[in-house]
Amino acid sequence: MATRFYPDVVAVPTISPAFLAAWDQTTAMVRKCMFVGQAATGQASADVAEAETDVTNPFAVGLVQLVSEPIAAQTITGTIDIQALCLESNAAANFAGHYSARVFNGAGTAVRGTLKTASGATEFDAGAATNRTIADGVAVTSVIAQDGDVIVLELGYNSTNATTDSHTGTITLNGGEIGGTDLPADEAETDNDNCWMELSHDVAFLNKPVTGVTLKKGLAVNKVVKVAGTANTNTTLTLPGVPGAYHAITSIEAYRAAAATTAAGVVHTITTLNLPGHPSWVIGRVTTDGLTEKDISMRFKPPLLSLKAGAPTVFAFPAGGTDVSWSARVTYYITPGN
Repeated sequence: MATRFYPDVVAVPTISPAFLAAWDQTTAMVRKCMFVGQAATGQASADVAEAETDVTNPFAVGLVQLVSEPIAAQTITGTIDIQALCLESNAAANFAGHYSARVFNGAGTAVRGTLKTASGATEFDAGAATNRTIADGVAVTSVIAQDGDVIVLELGYNSTNATTDSHTGTITLNGGEIGGTDLPADEAETDNDNCWMELSHDVAFLNKPVTGVTLKKGLAVNKVVKVAGTANTNTTLTLPGVPGAYHAITSIEAYRAAAATTAAGVVHTITTLNLPGHPSWVIGRVTTDGLTEKDISMRFKPPLLSLKAGAPTVFAFPAGGTDVSWSARVTYYITPGN
């Protein structure tokens, strides 16, 4: 059975694998997680863009690095397919999608092997972000992976113009929203649907099913993660992923402080990543100047167990409005399960 990965627009990996040396430019490169399961609803898509002015032909510009959750020991073989919305700022740019898929150790410090590095065949559209088949059933080179390794996909573009004129290439990340539609395997779709990478190999992951897991406290003492956001700014609180381990959450608290009353009818949705059922909270407005609202106060016994081992658990707080800021606190411990 093939394995399809989706980028997550919110979650950031806790490791920093080195970018492929063959990229000529990586100044705009961002790191995000990618997961097999579709992400929580409410994630906005994100455009990753960068201009190039180099006369070198070809000239490869990296835009995004996507890191998988830990995989089990196996030999990865088969083919790779990639679909993403792409755009070039001018038809003279002559950009086409470029990618690299590699396997790293779990610390992100050593490359086990390169599955494939290549360019797509079709130029980006200059009018609107349009689906491009960056890889279409391309055979990969077999790589022997070990327990805890990760798959790392890098996406960008290959420029084949020979001018110093500034042209910008954009790839739109849409993280596989639950219930959303995946981009079809064509080069005509302009809808902001889910972009994806698929390996024909049935990838085995290191994490164990949550069902039947027996908690083993003792890997770490109780941990506390806090975040204090600034006014009217998106805020995220992240529990770092630990290879092979789950987050066992014992409490969640979230507060809003307001220096001004927010408008009637304003509501906010707090979303999560890597929790069973992707829970979210719909929060009403702050009604009084200077008031601090306690929006979430929850205790869990037994603990709330994260959905995937080795992956970060994320709480995403939207911009609260003028003079409104979030603060949040999560207590948890690490458990390998059973």
